[in-house]
Amino acid sequence: MTFKTEWKFNPFTQQEEYMHSGWESRFLDECVSRSEPVTKKHDIRIPYKDPNGVERTYVPDFLSLSGSMLYEVKGQENDNDPLKY
Repeated sequence: MTFKTEWKFNPFTQQEEYMHSGWESRFLDECVSRSEPVTKKHDIRIPYKDPNGVERTYVPDFLSLSGSMLYEVKGQENDNDPLKY
């Protein structure tokens, strides 16, 4: 998939939300088609340490509007992903 950033209208929040990739845009489209309300606009920040002991912050891609589920949209995992989970 081509990497494509864009502002995309989210019908669940009635706002434009910034998609960091084409994967995120497709994920939102799929959630809309399944009537599964999600948003990228949230304040969730999860601290973790990378393999070198450097403190980092993970920001999940999407949050369900019920607040019960976080979503990370990826084309492939990297070595830091298990640390974030």
